[in-house]
Amino acid sequence: NKMQRDFAFHACLGPDISQSDVLHMCGIPQLLDAALAGYNVTIFAYGQTGSGKTFTMSGREDVIGSGSYTGGDTGDGITSRSVAYL
Repeated sequence: NKMQRDFAFHACLGPDISQSDVLHMCGIPQLLDAALAGYNVTIFAYGQTGSGKTFTMSGREDVIGSGSYTGGDTGDGITSRSVAYL
C-alpha cells in the first residue's frame, strides 16, 4: 500500500547567487524565528558531490578557520549568518 507524496521546491539557485541571497531565498530568517517560537525546523542541504553544500552551509572554510576571523564576511555561509541573525 504505497502512498503518493508530492514535493515542491521554492527556487533553483545558480552559481552566481550570493550567500546572502541564499539565506533569504531559502527563508532561513523565517525558520530561525519559528525555532525561537518553539517549532522544530530543519535546514537540509542535498546535492551532487562538489555542488557546494558545505560552502553554502559553512562559507569559506579557509577564512572561518583562520585565527583572525571575526564574522561578517561576504563569504559567510548559512551557519554563521544564522548566528549573526540571532
